[in-house]
Amino acid sequence: MTIKKFAIFVFVLAAFLVVSTSAMPPVARAAPQCPASDVGTAVFFPDPTNCKNYYMCSWGVAYLKTCPDDLYWNKAINVCDFPSNVIC
Repeated sequence: MTIKKFAIFVFVLAAFLVVSTSAMPPVARAAPQCPASDVGTAVFFPDPTNCKNYYMCSWGVAYLKTCPDDLYWNKAINVCDFPSNVIC
């Protein structure tokens, strides 16, 4: 492999890592304990401090998500829902 090809390879790899790690930023505050292996299974937790937020687990890491305007997280059915359908 020439130096030029190696430099291009390193640049592409670095760009991929930046994009893949910034797509879903990990939660900075205390998050729920996600199962270590959740392959093929979606695992969600409500945010105890904000009805619009919830945590989505992926490969043992919790990611904070926010429902669209005027919707709350419905932990009974694991979707963003109308506030009248949610116990929060």
